[in-house]
Amino acid sequence: MVAGGEVVHPYHDQAEALLVRLRRIEGQVRGIQKMIQEDRYCIDILAQFASVKSALSGVELSLLESHMRGCVTDALATGKDDAQGKVEELMSLIRATRQYPVQPLAVASGGESHREVT
Repeated sequence: MVAGGEVVHPYHDQAEALLVRLRRIEGQVRGIQKMIQEDRYCIDILAQFASVKSALSGVELSLLESHMRGCVTDALATGKDDAQGKVEELMSLIRATRQYPVQPLAVASGGESHREVT
């Protein structure tokens, strides 16, 4: 969308809220780093990972909804030449992010047990 000769993205009105959420997620990631440095219990660390992933998914869904309600809807409603391109662009992104899962790091084997730090 263009306003006054400047491109304004649909998420513009919620940008500050998104940035607040991302800063909170950044803090959670730093917390995970600290937990690993402190040799904390695996399950506690994994619980924090679940929290971070959930928070990131929330931000991702907000941006996705904004894109669908703004860019894609506008392109389809106005009959712009790039309307189908917007749909395909989004579908390509969705396919790419779902197609190649991240591989885990190699895990030491040999019956190691956890150490609980109190």
